[in-house]
Amino acid sequence: MDITKLLTNVKKLDKVLQNTQDYRTQWETSHKNMITLTLEQLITDAGIQGEVVINDNYEGLEAISLALQTKDSGIYERISDKTKRALIRNGGVLTYHQLFNGKIGILIGYPYIEGIGQPKMPKTIEIVRPEELKEIHVLRHVEMFMDEIAEWEDFDDDKDATHTIGFHRTATISNPEES
Repeated sequence: MDITKLLTNVKKLDKVLQNTQDYRTQWETSHKNMITLTLEQLITDAGIQGEVVINDNYEGLEAISLALQTKDSGIYERISDKTKRALIRNGGVLTYHQLFNGKIGILIGYPYIEGIGQPKMPKTIEIVRPEELKEIHVLRHVEMFMDEIAEWEDFDDDKDATHTIGFHRTATISNPEES
């Protein structure tokens, strides 16, 4: 019985599992700190109204986010003639999170107003090995994030015809008198 292919697959799995351990070590010894410090510096230098939030409830699945402000949305629910309740607007988030295999996923979570519709699904920017993520990449991700959030905030139907409100007609109506 020829087990050459099986031996190759076993070696491949061993290498992948070792990479996972190496990636987790890199996250803990360098990348966690580099991402946090870079985000904090960009918040300060650019005057971003946000904060760095670290979610470390699960070792090996940690996340670091740049979270924009949560504030009143300017929309209020009328409770009575004299009472109203503000609906809260949660700002967007740029998140760097460890995946199960130790790689780093980068995603954008869009703002939403509590009680109004469903939040837009997060957008995955990319998945990288720790050695592929440098400070300059974090800067580019923050630039992309701020642009995406500005576009979300300034939404209207002039920018993207695929998101128009109302009926979508594809057929033309002919004049019956011309027939």
